[in-house]
Amino acid sequence: MLRSNDPGNEFRYDEARRLSEQGDWSALLDLTECIGDLASPLPEQHFFRATALLRLGDLPAADSHICNGLSLEPYSIWGRQLKFEVDISLGKVDEAFHQLAAFVRANDDGELEDVKALLVLKAVEFGKFSLAKAINETRSVIQDVPAPPRYAICVQFFNKADTLALTLECLIKARQAKDFALVLIQDSSRETPAGRRYINECAEAEATFIQFLPRLSEIFFSVEFMKNKKNLGTAPTCRRVLDSVCRRYAGFLFIEDDCLLSEDALEWSSFHLRTSIVPEGPWFVTAESIFFDAQDRSIDHSFRDRLTRIARDEAVSGSHVLLDFVPSTCFGTTAELWQRCKSVRSFTRGPESLSAYMRRIGVQTLSPLVPRASDIGMQHPLGYSVGNLGQMNVRESKHTVLMSQGRSSTETYLQYSGDIDLFYSATSLLNQDSISELEKALQIPPHS
Repeated sequence: MLRSNDPGNEFRYDEARRLSEQGDWSALLDLTECIGDLASPLPEQHFFRATALLRLGDLPAADSHICNGLSLEPYSIWGRQLKFEVDISLGKVDEAFHQLAAFVRANDDGELEDVKALLVLKAVEFGKFSLAKAINETRSVIQDVPAPPRYAICVQFFNKADTLALTLECLIKARQAKDFALVLIQDSSRETPAGRRYINECAEAEATFIQFLPRLSEIFFSVEFMKNKKNLGTAPTCRRVLDSVCRRYAGFLFIEDDCLLSEDALEWSSFHLRTSIVPEGPWFVTAESIFFDAQDRSIDHSFRDRLTRIARDEAVSGSHVLLDFVPSTCFGTTAELWQRCKSVRSFTRGPESLSAYMRRIGVQTLSPLVPRASDIGMQHPLGYSVGNLGQMNVRESKHTVLMSQGRSSTETYLQYSGDIDLFYSATSLLNQDSISELEKALQIPPHS
């Protein structure tokens, strides 16, 4: 209930709103009939009565009450819309548009979206397209659409539903995800013996992606799904998605369906794609690391605590090294540089060929000391390493001890200036003397 300065004026607002919503104009008119006897009527009383009069066709009386209401509350959106409608009905079309447009321009505080939509709709109806275009361009639904991101993160998957779920869960938790478009590609189980063996597994992997789609769509700028019509294999599938992405984005970060990213992996990758990856080199960035990787070795709590303290040191947490190979599971580059090496990456043994090519031409991959990504699929029974490389007596294994936990300052993204061999011996070979020597070099107090 609203009150005015008139002690006798208690206005039944809820009742008036109910009658207005029901379109019971006669009852609304009766409810507001006493307005002429009041010393201090409320603006809402004028506007409710004007609404009833307008709907019942008494335009002059409606106009009079609207003007009275606006004299009490000149910035009333409701009153301005009523005035616009009445003036249109009275044939004062140009005046109606002029006054409402001037009100919108003078009071555009984010609360006038409905008024703008009305103006655009009516302006088109009366052929005032210049006004409609000018007002439409100020609407928040037009202005507040974010610009497309510069980069895409690409996920390639085939038949591993379990690791794909873990990969997507990490992406959902990643910071700066809105700065990336997400593009996923699945190789097909059709038309080749190798593919047809995994029809059920591929269906399960696709169902896993679909299950995650609503959450991914809330996090990333956009989500796109590509699927091969027939089984192409890992290298051609990678080529297909990255060629597509590089026609639309300035660069990418590519990961496979068994790659877990840290929360700051996209921050790390975006920074280096913008600032570090150049034709003069390095050509690639990766979120993987050759450090803090103990292969198949188990690590006791004491070792893990010491390695964690090393990883959090300012000289370590944001630093990187340059590698002479390109990790197959996780790598990124610019669209320009992808054009120079995409053919090699799509050879039959694409990852190995690309690394050999990079060594030949002398360009490198920028890699963090502290991992931002972990490859968990090296021993997966459905994985390439076990099914293919294993047949060639290749035994690959990764065991990431820990990943980055903190938000790194871009000011600390520097190339590591310490002893790389010592760092490797301490964090991957887990040599006790090396760990102690590294702690001393970093001035980390002895572990209690």
